[in-house]
Amino acid sequence: MAMSFVGSFGRGQLRMGWGRLNRCGESVRLEKVLQKGMAFRWREIDEGRTWAGVVKDRLVVLRQEAEEVEYWLEPGQEPLDETLADYFNLRVKCHKLMKTFAEKDENIAMAIPLVHGTRVLRLDPVECLFSFICSSNNNVKRISSMVNFLAAQYGRYVAEYEGHQFYAFPTISELCDKATEQELRENGFGYRARYIVGAARALQERGSEKWLLQLRGENRNQVSEKLVELPGIGKKVASCIALFSLDKHDEIPIDTHIWKMTVSKYMPSLKGKSLTNAVYDQIGDHYRTLFGDMAGWAQTVLFVTVFDDYHRGTSTSKKRKTEKRKAQKTEPGLKAEEECFGEAIPPKEEDMYFSPVDSSENVTGKLEPLLHSEENLTMSPSSLLSPSEDSFDGKPKKRKPTKRRSPRIQDMANGAC
Repeated sequence: MAMSFVGSFGRGQLRMGWGRLNRCGESVRLEKVLQKGMAFRWREIDEGRTWAGVVKDRLVVLRQEAEEVEYWLEPGQEPLDETLADYFNLRVKCHKLMKTFAEKDENIAMAIPLVHGTRVLRLDPVECLFSFICSSNNNVKRISSMVNFLAAQYGRYVAEYEGHQFYAFPTISELCDKATEQELRENGFGYRARYIVGAARALQERGSEKWLLQLRGENRNQVSEKLVELPGIGKKVASCIALFSLDKHDEIPIDTHIWKMTVSKYMPSLKGKSLTNAVYDQIGDHYRTLFGDMAGWAQTVLFVTVFDDYHRGTSTSKKRKTEKRKAQKTEPGLKAEEECFGEAIPPKEEDMYFSPVDSSENVTGKLEPLLHSEENLTMSPSSLLSPSEDSFDGKPKKRKPTKRRSPRIQDMANGAC
């Protein structure tokens, strides 16, 4: 594919060309795919317009221009069209797929305009697997910190951009050789430390990266059965790995968001039940019957819609709480009943993201458009460990990486790194 340069980035001393990725008519909205719980190491540079990350051991800088995605390319570098087309799953014709989903389900029809440009990524299986081991009882910010720690501490340095250092995610061999449970615990991974070290060793025994890549050729049930044999991987984590990196487009990850929405909108008969393995499979089968062999893409649309709506609700809640505090300061005689906003405050993000369902706690909330309900739906605590055991600040406390030269991207392309 011929590459045309459409300008220069104009930052610092480097002159760069921008090449258009999106030549196939498929819409990609970076903010809808890089921040929604699939990938965790992209850095937002320009308030949602420009992003930087590492794909296949290369620094990649992307920017959004209306419906187009452009990527940064220095003259002499190999184009990234094929690499990024694979990463964004552009072989899947999402526009036609969404039209088919909308004809089958009114909830999807309602959601699609809100999440235009959402896609399922095709991630590196190794990074995806360890990212979702980190996701257990966790939130996006802390998952990102943990995954970035693994890359910076055990992976290969790639380049520096806009003051940020970027690293390749470590190979399974590098994790086995360098990562220890003690060091990970000292850096806030909590019980996940044992799973990361154990999973790396188990993967190495099975054939490392080659074994994982072979799973792309096996069916969904076989993949799930093999993944859950690894330390730290249950059904939901296995579903995420299978959908986002192993081409299992009919896999349905069920987290708190999807569980609540399913009970509210699709399977009310599950109200009051626990999310057992049997119920998990029952929910997945329901969506596969409804949406077919690409049901995982429908689930992603629903997840992003509810995820966005939850955060809009959280932002509104924070704004109202701020206004209430101001009113209390300026009107000290304000009565308690006048301070009520008339709706429940949504739970913290830590209680929402990637956490299992626990029927012992109920939190009332109103999430539009897919979660509007008069019911009190189940929410779980964010962690089963005490803060002292499971705190993470993202800063290495031992074995700080030595300072390394920050090469130009041209150096990186020539193998200088």
